[in-house]
Amino acid sequence: MATLLDANIMELIAPIIIFLFIMLVSFAVMDKFKLMGENKALHALVAFCLGVLFLFSRTAVGVVVAATPWFIVMIVLGMFVISFFLFLGVKEETIGSALKEPRVYWTLLLIIIIFLVVVVTNVYKANNPSVETTSGSTTEGINALVNPKVLGAIVLLVIAAFAVSFISESLVMKK
Repeated sequence: MATLLDANIMELIAPIIIFLFIMLVSFAVMDKFKLMGENKALHALVAFCLGVLFLFSRTAVGVVVAATPWFIVMIVLGMFVISFFLFLGVKEETIGSALKEPRVYWTLLLIIIIFLVVVVTNVYKANNPSVETTSGSTTEGINALVNPKVLGAIVLLVIAAFAVSFISESLVMKK
């Protein structure tokens, strides 16, 4: 018996969902930040064009399909963390001011960039199997960068850099 959640139906409607997702997100960003002025028709036209461009690229669709669930998980976890602090009695203004500090938003931005690099390289390797069979220096370099041990070392170095920054900042403030 066929159901709405059948995998074949999901494969058929996935491009439509991705098109709408890209179109809505790009329209919202252009409208919020007034990237192309105040003209909403121009925003809608550019958002439509971006959505169509995404449909023509198998790699771009793969990146959206691979990254979206993980970003949703990160957003839900962030909401849980904020809810946990609110439950403990921390004021909303304190959380808001903490999120506006450069240390916090640069750390989050760095984590998102590293995540996007990993997703893009994995999707690119999956969509282009000929890249894995060649033994060029570019392929070996990409494989070295997306190795879990290297990514773990990069994360540890970033954590250590922020720890040193926080410690030195607190020592300077004490003097």
